[in-house]
Amino acid sequence: MSASLPATGARAFCTAHDTAAPLSQQRFASPWAARLFGLTIALSETGAFSLADFQAALTAAIHEHEADAPIEDEAAYYGCWLQALCALTAEAGLLDEAALTHSERAVTERLIALRHEHTHKPRRIAPLVVA
Repeated sequence: MSASLPATGARAFCTAHDTAAPLSQQRFASPWAARLFGLTIALSETGAFSLADFQAALTAAIHEHEADAPIEDEAAYYGCWLQALCALTAEAGLLDEAALTHSERAVTERLIALRHEHTHKPRRIAPLVVA
């Protein structure tokens, strides 16, 4: 027996977008998209913004993106989603641009440090002999 969701939050969002699968069966292709969806619903349910406001912001972000190129994959779509969410959280005073820029720089530097421009040769591992 599954608990039913109220007509607000995730249930209202999914109903408004006429999803094919029930909410409990929906899947995301990437974990970050799922987290972004969850964060959006959570912020909406705390009153940071309404889902109608989010829908308007997402539509605006999509139109802005499609002025340059069509949205052809989930990454581009959720990039617009992130843009809309950032705009709404900044408008609500929940987003500190300086802290976000600092965090982005730290993550970028860490990722760059992890890159290395050589290939690894497979190492032959000697078999273990137990006497």
